[in-house]
This record gives sequence, structure tokens and C-alpha cells, in this order.
Amino acid sequence: MPEIAAAAADVEALYRARTPGSARLYAEALKVLPGGVTHSNRYWAPYPLHIDHASGSRLTDVDGNEYIDYGVANGTMFIGHANAKVTDAVSAVLRRGSHFGMSHELIGKLAAKVVEMVPSAEQVRFTNSGTEAVAHSLRIARGYTGRSKIARFEGTFHGVIDSLHIGFRSPFNRSDCSGIPPGAYADTLVCPYNDLERTAAILRRHGGELAGVILEPISGVIAAEQAFLRGLRSICDELGAVLIYDEIVTGFRMARGGAQELAGVLPDLTLLGKVLGGGFPVGAVAGRRGVMDVLDPKRPPETRVEIFGTYSGNVAAMAAGLAVLAQLDDGQPQRHAARLGARLAVGMRDIFARHGEQAVVNQIGCLVQVYFGLDKAPRDHREEARSNTARRRLYHMALITQGVFCKPGSEGRVSAAHTDADIDETLNCLEYVIARGMHRA
Repeated sequence: MPEIAAAAADVEALYRARTPGSARLYAEALKVLPGGVTHSNRYWAPYPLHIDHASGSRLTDVDGNEYIDYGVANGTMFIGHANAKVTDAVSAVLRRGSHFGMSHELIGKLAAKVVEMVPSAEQVRFTNSGTEAVAHSLRIARGYTGRSKIARFEGTFHGVIDSLHIGFRSPFNRSDCSGIPPGAYADTLVCPYNDLERTAAILRRHGGELAGVILEPISGVIAAEQAFLRGLRSICDELGAVLIYDEIVTGFRMARGGAQELAGVLPDLTLLGKVLGGGFPVGAVAGRRGVMDVLDPKRPPETRVEIFGTYSGNVAAMAAGLAVLAQLDDGQPQRHAARLGARLAVGMRDIFARHGEQAVVNQIGCLVQVYFGLDKAPRDHREEARSNTARRRLYHMALITQGVFCKPGSEGRVSAAHTDADIDETLNCLEYVIARGMHRA
């Protein structure tokens, strides 16, 4: 269809015309960085933006273009870019040193705040990233139960751990990248999301070997149904397995206590990151005392789980975390972002309907996603995979050319720093894109 190809070509030409500085820096980066990036998900064709600075809900690239930011730095900047309370707290503590490599007061203070806010948390161990938190949680579950198998779900993402890097992308039955030996999946069970009957059969079949079940209670913008979570909780109790919620994305974002507060079904372990660090590298495993006790270094080797991290508990990250949680403690920023998320979703649905576009907009709190070509919101990632993802990527590229940033293909995330004026401006840009068919490829 020539007109579709022309639309795609026009969007790329406009993108290139607006971002010559990004193109130049990308060409330079290609000489020293594989693919020109240092994070695989930060590439998109024809080249990624290069950002000069950010503040509040806005990004500014090296060419001076400003964007309303719905990527929020891979979800980390829920409190807003260059948040004054975070930067002040970090600046103050860095005068005492950047890293001690030993215990200090802020570690215990931040752990206590996490325990206070997260319903299932009784103890906390900090890490340097979400991926590390995932890796450590698997070892904790195996050490606690004395078993080896871990169940995960189709379409969910848990970092780049070899054993879990399967089932993330459709068709869900193969490795998601090269470099992972087949044996890495020997103890991994891949289960269907939001399908309790089939999942229960898989878990019970391996019950005597099952150490833990890990899932995102909200995966992308698809929520685990409460009955599904209740069923998982019951099966894990029945089998003596550890239930792990990966709340690296949802923790402190969806509510004061994260997605588990909204669901009312509590896990044994909760994985945290992103929002917690306020832009600084951090992760955490929080959980029930009885499970977390296996980390006690005073235990004998045969019952002790060891995890390490040179920068874990870094003074800057701990100071940033305390400043972030102090601002999120009353839940008002989360409610503000959720209200704006609902406004954005309603406006998007209206625009798509008026222009005859077959698209479903799913919204959970501050998270918003569009599925082109579907007539109802997906319950799982198999249903999501039937949507027109190529059109969604071009739609996001077209929005970038109009000053609205969402990483092409990803969900949109409204932050606590966004305003009603941001939503109004976003919807005006969306109207422009859809009315002109810029998204059709």
C-alpha cells in the first residue's frame, strides 16, 4: 500500500529533520558501543534520541526539542526529573563520601521505610538493580525450600537472568536472545498468565520440586486478576513454594504499597527498584521474616543464602530513596498520576473513535497502552501479541515528532510531575497525528 509506506517515510524524514544532533552523536557512538547504545531497549530505528537535560515532566534533546515525557527513564522517574528534594538530599550526603562499602545509618532508615509502606515486607536486602533483585530472590526461594524449579509467566519481564529469559516475547516457547545455553531453562516452568486452571496443573505436576512462583501483578498494562492471584497464593501455600511479586515497575507507583496494596493478595517476597531510587541505581528484595532469614550471615553454610553487591546500599541511592518515599508516603502523588492517566485514556479513546480507528486503550492507574487492531483489552500477552505492534511503534514515532515522548512500542507512564496542561497538550498532538494518518504503517 503506497500511501502507508509514504506515511512511514514522512514520519522518519520529519524525525531526522528535527534531530540532526542525535543522528551525529549516534554515528559517533556506533564506533565504540555495540549498536550505538548501552542498553538494548534504548535503540529504535533510525536512531535513538540523545537527551541534554530533563526537568519535571519534560525532556530536552541535544537539538533543543522539548518533549512531554511518558517514558520517565525506563519508569524510574515517577517523582519527576531533577526533583529538588532528591537532588538536595543526594548533594548533601555526597559531601560525606560517595561510597563507604560498609554499613551506615541510611540503609536501615530506608529499609524501615520500605517495611512501613509495603504490606508484605518485614525485612529488606538492597541490591544495585532490579535484575539483581530478581536473581537474589530465586536463590532465596531455593535456599528456603531446598527445591530448584521456578515458575514464571508468558510475556512478563524479570530482567536478563539466563534462566528467566524465556517466554518474554511471542511465541513464548523459546529463548528471547542468543548466548543462553539450553540447560539454563532446565528448572524453569513457563505458565499462562491469568489462566489459573492450566497454571495450577503445571505447578502441581512439579509440586515436590517447586521453589517459587514469580510474576508481575501488573505486566505492562495487563493486570493479574484478583482470583488468579488468590489462586496462586493458595497453591503456593499448598505446595510450600515461595510466591514472588516482581514490583520493580509497580512498587510505590500504583499506590503507597504498590500493586499488592490494590490487589489485596500478599506475596512472600517483593522485588523493588525503579521508583525507589529516584534516578539512582537501586533494587531491593523485601519479604516475610521467615523467608528472608536465610540471608542471615550468622547461619551455617548449609542453611545460609549468600548474596553480594559492592555498591549495594550506596549512600547516594539510599539518600535518594528516602527523599522519594517521603514524598510518596501519603499516596497523593500516586492518586494524582492515576487521575491524569484516566484523563489521558479517555481522551485517547475519544480521538480514536472519532477517526474510526480500531484501537483499544487500556489504563491502570498511571499506566496507559494502546492496542491497534483489537476490539477488547487483552487479558494476557498472547492476546496482546495479536495487536498491530508495528502500527503502535510508528504511532509513537509520529508523536515524538510532535513533542510527546514514549519509547516506541512501550506503554506510557504518567508521573507525579505531569500536569493537566501536559495531558491537554498530549491529546492535541495525538489528534494531529491520528487525523493525518501519520501512524499508519
